[in-house]
Amino acid sequence: MEDVNEAPYRVDRMLTQLVQAGALDGAAGIALGSWVGCHEVLPVLAERLLPLGVPVLAGLPVGHGSPQLSVWLGGLGVIDTESCSLTSLFCDEGPAM
Repeated sequence: MEDVNEAPYRVDRMLTQLVQAGALDGAAGIALGSWVGCHEVLPVLAERLLPLGVPVLAGLPVGHGSPQLSVWLGGLGVIDTESCSLTSLFCDEGPAM
């Protein structure tokens, strides 16, 4: 997750909606990218995401910030909270057509 130029109360509202709708049920972990222009959003993220009881990794260089690394949407990955890293898992499903 990441966003840009959102006030903390708006991020709180969006996360609350996701939690209440069950959209985060079954999540194995949460990876948080840059939050450029979102001011003091980390306390809001912690308040909404830590009760899920899954690993949360914040400050990844993905999103609208710099550096701007890419993450495959819908791809599998491993969150390692000890080394504070996110590793992508790729599977070879054959040649691209």
